[in-house]
Amino acid sequence: MRLTMLNISQGKASDFCDGMTRRHFLRIGGLGMAGLSVTDLLRLRASGDIRSEARDKSVIMVYLPGGPSHLDMYDMKPNAPVEFRGEFDPISTNVPGIDICELMPRHTEIADKFTVIQGLRTFGNGHDPYEILSSDPRAATKLPPNPVPVFGSVVSKVRSVAGGDVPPYVNVDNLHLLRPSLNDDPETAAYLGRAHEPFRMNGPGLENLSLADGVTLDRLQERKTLLRSFDSLQRGFEKSKIVTSYTEQALALISSNKVRDAFDLSQEPDSVRKL
Repeated sequence: MRLTMLNISQGKASDFCDGMTRRHFLRIGGLGMAGLSVTDLLRLRASGDIRSEARDKSVIMVYLPGGPSHLDMYDMKPNAPVEFRGEFDPISTNVPGIDICELMPRHTEIADKFTVIQGLRTFGNGHDPYEILSSDPRAATKLPPNPVPVFGSVVSKVRSVAGGDVPPYVNVDNLHLLRPSLNDDPETAAYLGRAHEPFRMNGPGLENLSLADGVTLDRLQERKTLLRSFDSLQRGFEKSKIVTSYTEQALALISSNKVRDAFDLSQEPDSVRKL
């Protein structure tokens, strides 16, 4: 079988699948619903049957591997012996009983908006295993590795709202979590499933949010109509309505200015991009 019918804009036919570029493959995927990977993502996400009545809320987590010590930020222990506490002085905040480092005066005005957690407990003195905030005792023993979900995947599982335009867990840069001996992929969703893996800004996902070269919104709508025509031939399949819902979500994702703008770093000032 030749691929001439599926060759949207490359200008030549292919006898076999070898030699096909990734871009060409995505164009062919566009005939199915304008991007196979997006539909797969939505289908996998829906397989978890996530339901939530919580109001929409976004959280930006700035992760600092090797960052400042808690003794120099939010847990200064001013009453501890001199040899144990930090070199900076504490200052009061707008919450009685909460003092923070003198180097963060603006944080004193918003202490009622954040929480200082002091209850983490570890079983060893190694930093890496506990950066996932799980205190998994396997990390401090000779037991085999037991991958656990990264925190963003946990949030995706318990708080994501089905049908949203923006993925529930977006990773701007790679997290440097865990040693490979403990977890081959420190950003894995593990047993929560691939539906809760991060949307990676430095991977192919961002490129897939835009239409393929030569595909306009009008052509996208034409393919949507064509897809519905194909779907009418499979009315007997039990999951036909589910497939349609995935397609609607995928088309909305790809054609949404909201999603493209959310990941367009060029719209941010230099001071923000350099963080």
